[in-house]
Order: sequence, then structure tokens, then C-alpha cells
Amino acid sequence: MALGKKKIQMQGAAGITATDHFDIKIEDGISGSHTIDFDIVPDWVWIKFRNKTSNHYLFTSMTGDKLLNSNSDADLSSVGFMDENDWGSSSITFDNNLFGTNSNYVAWAWKAANTTTTIAANTVGNTIASDVRVNQAAGFSIVKYSGAGATASVAHGLGVVPELIIIKNTNDAGNWGVYTSVGGAQQKMLLNSNIAQHTSTTWLNAPTSSVINIQNDGDSGLSGRDYIAYCFHSVTGYQSIGSYTGVTGDIEKDIGFRPRFIMIKNTSDSGNWEVHDSVRHSTINTENGLSKRLRWNDNSQEAPFNNTPVFFRDEGFTLDSSVTNNTYIDYDKNDDIFIYLAIA
Repeated sequence: MALGKKKIQMQGAAGITATDHFDIKIEDGISGSHTIDFDIVPDWVWIKFRNKTSNHYLFTSMTGDKLLNSNSDADLSSVGFMDENDWGSSSITFDNNLFGTNSNYVAWAWKAANTTTTIAANTVGNTIASDVRVNQAAGFSIVKYSGAGATASVAHGLGVVPELIIIKNTNDAGNWGVYTSVGGAQQKMLLNSNIAQHTSTTWLNAPTSSVINIQNDGDSGLSGRDYIAYCFHSVTGYQSIGSYTGVTGDIEKDIGFRPRFIMIKNTSDSGNWEVHDSVRHSTINTENGLSKRLRWNDNSQEAPFNNTPVFFRDEGFTLDSSVTNNTYIDYDKNDDIFIYLAIA
């Protein structure tokens, strides 16, 4: 497959400037603390070493200087790894215990809001109190709440129905529960595992334009336990959450913009959470093919493909059947259903 060189589209059809809401940085580790200068003021920073085996490090403004690992069921770290006073700034300094020399890493960063809105409990609909940082323009919010030990609703702040929700108990070892609009409320996947979508007791009902509906479940609602949830919905020209089915031949997914970032997961089978972005692929042989992947669910270092299965286009992305042979379980297995999160 040969595709011509394309210019990255940063201005979405809806007038949203992608680089105001999502950023990708490539950094080299140094001895001592290290500062990343983002082009946004982030509320969520996700770091992964590219050239060595390591955990994924997830920092959120609502959990201060502590971190979580997407490839692990571990609870929130007991010690800090950054200067929590840097939240609210575009420059964030990370501790010297996190990085080291001879390392290279990627940092994906999302902007939510500079302030937290506390939504009070409401006995109507059994809505429990939550703290929310929301960026409605970008279809992204972060929600922090304490479980009620019963079925309950939690406000998410988006104003529209979320299509993707990632949730974690921060007090205890436990899985990362993932809701998708493809699977619905009776199904979930685990961010820290490659297992397929399966029957769930995490969600009571599908989310609405105002709340997430949870059950008394370890992954979402145990009494007295704290949870963090990341909520997404599609935004024209900027962010697309959707699905495709593996078929014979190329799959061309038109989403209305050229992505900088994409996550793909097989919901039907044991596929990894494969992640590609255009910033890490500036020196590859094929001008548009994304040959270097990381996996959100494991600690492996960045792995190149001899032939890349994923190509970014001005209007979306393509899965190349000459590479996948329509049997590649992580990208394009015949008749399997795949979800994706694509960001401009």
C-alpha cells in the first residue's frame, strides 16, 4: 500500500483547535528531576518509556502527585513522583525516581479544566457527590467520587452521553473497568488486560447525558472507596470513538479528520490495547504508516512493525489487509468487532 504524504490537520470541522486540548511530547530521560513543557495546561498526563520495559505512569490533577499504572491493578501510589503544585501550569516537573539516563519516553496529555466542580449528592435518582473537571468542547471529563456501597448515579459533566468510560478504584488493587457504547451496560473490558469484552456487574444501566450509572461493584462502587473515571465522547473534527468489524480486504474508516493518535482494541477476542501516534513515527520509511506501537495493557517497550498495519489519512485511518491478512487479532481479524479512540 502506498499513500502520499499528507499534512496533519489540526483545525477540526467544528472549529476546535486540536492542539489546544491534546498534546504529545517525546522526551529523553536525564539524571535528576525532569520538566516537560506542554503546549496545553494538562489535567491528565500519561507517560510510557519507549526504549525499555516499564509501567505506564498516569498522573491526574485530581490525585495530586500520585500515579496509577494502566498495565497493573495496583492502587494509587503511596509516594509522589511529581510536584503537585505544577497542576494548573503547562510545565510539570517529575521526580528523579521516575526517569533516568539513556531513556526515551512519550507523554500523552489531555486538558480537562483548571478548576474542579463539586456536584452535590441528590437523593432523586440516588446521585452521589462527585468532583468533576470537564472540557465539554473536547468531549473529555475526569470524575472523582467515593462509592456508596449500593447502586448509584455519578455526574460526569459532559452534557452528552459518554461513549467510552475508563474507571479505577484508587484505594485498592483492582481492575480498570472500561465501558463502551459498543458493548453497553451489560458488558465491560479491562484496561489492564487483553481479555475480550465480557459480562459485567460494574454498570447498572448505560450512562446518560448527565450521569454514569454504577452498581455496588469493586471496580465502580464499593462503600468508602475512592474512584477516578475518565469519560469521552465524539466531537466533530477532533475526536472519534467508534467501531469497525474485521473483513476481507482493507478497512478504511472515515472519521472526518486526520488523527494524531489512535487506540484500537478487539472486543471479541483477546487483543491488546494497541496505541499509535504520529509524533513517535516521524522517521519511519512509509510516510503515513504507523509502524511503532505501544500497548496500554502491558509494560513492553515500543515495538516496530516491518510492515505497518495502520495508516493515517486526511479523513481517517486505514487497516492494510496486505499486512494483517485479516487474521491479526489486535487489528483486523475477520468478523471480530474492534473499538477505537482517535484524536486529531
